[in-house]
Amino acid sequence: MRSFLTAVLLLLLCNFCAAQKYGRKKDQQRLLILSPALNYQGQWFGELNLMLSSFESGGPCNPPVLYGPRIGVEANFSKNRFIYAPKIGYEFNALLIAVRGNVVSYIDNDQVDLRILPEIGLSMLGGVNIMYGYNIPTLNFRSPEINKHRISFTINLDPDLWRQ
Repeated sequence: MRSFLTAVLLLLLCNFCAAQKYGRKKDQQRLLILSPALNYQGQWFGELNLMLSSFESGGPCNPPVLYGPRIGVEANFSKNRFIYAPKIGYEFNALLIAVRGNVVSYIDNDQVDLRILPEIGLSMLGGVNIMYGYNIPTLNFRSPEINKHRISFTINLDPDLWRQ
């Protein structure tokens, strides 16, 4: 499992480096960006996401807008009970507001705890987000290690966003 996560991490970093070098061209509307995060939901989790982002830089009166589908994985830092969670979602950031919706599949001792996770929070022009989320269980199994409330800190590593 660790070798798989290491391979995914290296793939994400290589993609991010290429995105930093080339950026968006005028005819290229979407860019695959790396979006790491740290969140607390009863215990600390780290996550890595890829976002197929659309970026609209706005103008003098319009704020920059970043949005698109996301896919990723999160895992806790506990040595005693390792939990990992593949996830898929959609994110929208504009000026000071960030909204995200996810479907997260927590895997705890070979049992699946599928949850719907809506999140809302503050954004710094889409680059850094601090969000509150509520995990809504959908299956009978509920991992006792996962809290329903969640606070997350996300950085969207989009080169166009950071050049503003």
